[in-house]
Amino acid sequence: MGKNDDGFSLDDMMEIFGDVGVAPAAAKPSAVATQAPPPAPTPAVSAAIQAELDADELAILAAYEKSKKDQRANEEAARRKKEEDQRRILEDFERQRKEAEAREARERAEREAKRQRELEELKKKEEFQLNADKMAEEERRIIEEFEKQAAAEKARQEEEKRAKEASAQAELQSLAEKQRLEADKRHSEEAVKDAEIQAQVAAVTKKDSRLMELLAKTQQDLQQAAPPPLPGMPMAAAHGASSSTLLDVELKENDAFCFMLDETRKAMFTFLAPLIGIKAATNMLNKTVEKARAKAPVVLKDANWKMDGSLRDDGSVDPERLLKNVSSLPAGSRAADYITGLRELCSLRIKAVEAGLGATTANEMKTRVLQTRPHAVEKKIPGEWVDIFYHDVLA
Repeated sequence: MGKNDDGFSLDDMMEIFGDVGVAPAAAKPSAVATQAPPPAPTPAVSAAIQAELDADELAILAAYEKSKKDQRANEEAARRKKEEDQRRILEDFERQRKEAEAREARERAEREAKRQRELEELKKKEEFQLNADKMAEEERRIIEEFEKQAAAEKARQEEEKRAKEASAQAELQSLAEKQRLEADKRHSEEAVKDAEIQAQVAAVTKKDSRLMELLAKTQQDLQQAAPPPLPGMPMAAAHGASSSTLLDVELKENDAFCFMLDETRKAMFTFLAPLIGIKAATNMLNKTVEKARAKAPVVLKDANWKMDGSLRDDGSVDPERLLKNVSSLPAGSRAADYITGLRELCSLRIKAVEAGLGATTANEMKTRVLQTRPHAVEKKIPGEWVDIFYHDVLA
């Protein structure tokens, strides 16, 4: 226990001054604190006693009083906190008690409701058991009635089925008789038509044979009159089918030859469509353009495609595409290669008809194609170009 300069300890001062709340000093006051004026007198110590104390003792006394007040304030705060905690604990307890009572009441109600449901279910089971025999009897009666109705319905459907089959059989017999009569009539009409067609074919064949003989003789005469081909001579001139020579292929020449080529396509289609159908005739014309490309890859490259990228699906060739292709060929062989490409296409079409429909049909179609020459004359195409096409291309 620390003492002041006069030899008093804190216990001595407590005995002298009574319980005035003096707190022990943390350290001896500094010199500055000693020189400071004494603090104001406290109510706990009389003025007479304070007059006998020096500055250090007064400072100790003031600190003690302050600590006492702080202790009382802390005790008051602790008391209030304790009361607040007790109040909060009581509120929590009351809340928990109410919640427990409510939970217990709810559980009690649920148990009561469950018991009531169980009683009702038991009652229903008893009622169901009492009515089981009655329900079984009712079910048997319903099943028997249903079976009777089903048997009656089945008998009715069987009767209707037999009636419908008899009616259908009668209709089939009538239809068969009608078809037989129509077939007989059609066969007689077809026999008459076949006879007419045979007569026409015989007449046309005789005429075509004579015409082909004349054409062959004319071609043979031309070949005999033509000089032998010279090295480097254009292929069209070497063929010997025409005395005319195509010097070059420009826009006018290409348009003229494409017109004549398309006239032959139309004549072929008009001839073939009644014989093999529109689809088969169109397919042959389209396929031959693709096949002929193998022997004339430059001239007929993409010949059935327009320059805008759309396809010609009728077997025709695109004049603009053909001119573009032939323009890429050397000038020395351009005309000959051009005529060769067109000849390959026309020759392949005639050979296709000959392989599929026979030589007679192919010759008849070629005769029809040769008959398109007046169309070129009407178009005012130069005569030497017409001769080259109908002698060299269609040779």
